[in-house]
Amino acid sequence: MTSGELLLKTIRREVDRPIPFDIEFDTSATQHYRDRFGGDPYEYFRIGYRRVYVNDLAAGADTDYRKYYDALPAEAKIGVYGDAAIYAESEAVRHFYPMERFSTARQIEEYPFPDFTRERCWIGLRERVKSFHERGLVVIGTQAEILFPRAWHLRGMAEFLIDLALHRHMAEALLDKILAAQVPIVKGLTEAGVDVVWLGMDVAMQNTTMISPSMWAAWMKPRMKTMVDAAKSVNPNVIFAIHCCGAVGPLLPHLADIGVTIINPVQPEAVNLTQVKKDFGNVFTFWGGVSVQRTMPFGTPEQVRAEVPECARILGKGGGYVCAPAHGLTHDVPWENVVAFVEAASALADSG
Repeated sequence: MTSGELLLKTIRREVDRPIPFDIEFDTSATQHYRDRFGGDPYEYFRIGYRRVYVNDLAAGADTDYRKYYDALPAEAKIGVYGDAAIYAESEAVRHFYPMERFSTARQIEEYPFPDFTRERCWIGLRERVKSFHERGLVVIGTQAEILFPRAWHLRGMAEFLIDLALHRHMAEALLDKILAAQVPIVKGLTEAGVDVVWLGMDVAMQNTTMISPSMWAAWMKPRMKTMVDAAKSVNPNVIFAIHCCGAVGPLLPHLADIGVTIINPVQPEAVNLTQVKKDFGNVFTFWGGVSVQRTMPFGTPEQVRAEVPECARILGKGGGYVCAPAHGLTHDVPWENVVAFVEAASALADSG
């Protein structure tokens, strides 16, 4: 069984052993470790999938978004939706919001959104998917920042939360515009033949969700279901994965309702691994679980080697577990810990 076949069977909870593993690096870490693994970490570690993306830049509206800001620093990078940020080595450290001063729903409705129905967004994607499939790899179509994170990146966190609570017309206008822009993404990825549609919807903190589960169910759930249904109208068997850092537990029943299969990154500081496996082990495949707040950056190699099989013992019981760090690794993770993780995770993947 190839690594891709094992991964797909694990995602579908058709096998419980061996357990596949994944390891990702952020941009700075990939560059930092490049000499260690000679280029592409997916190739080096024989990971059973590859990611593909829509060409966001090709969808960009033909507008100068700077006009939506009073003063935008020259070093700020403007994204395809018009939101801007100044980046440090690994993450955006300062955000700027083009809709922050909007006061009417009409302003939102007239704002130029990217158009992902443009043919140029999809040039070559089907061929890339086919080439990965021919190598026996699972193909994951990825779209970060759907709905909630995309909304506050445009409106500003404070303003958007106020809209949800007090200015319903503003929140509805913004979320509906985002939905209309993003449905073609999930459909296009599915039409290109991906096995998994992977969506980023960070909406949780370390101990709780950013908005109440009931508010999430009222505002985000039906729109997310629209996205899932749109993709499944193309391929009923396409698999949905949700990336949500933090305490995602209260949202899991809702994600199960709309047909999500994979939950990532299963952050152990924010999610009770034993409890979520007990409650949802027959519904979800969990992908992650190994601490990136404690063990990977600050633990010893021996501690890493101990945590990997412990996560597998908890989350891998009965299948439905992909062993991985609970986020992409940053450049400050010691190489010895990377090696320790891979050695321990490889032992799971090699054991039948």
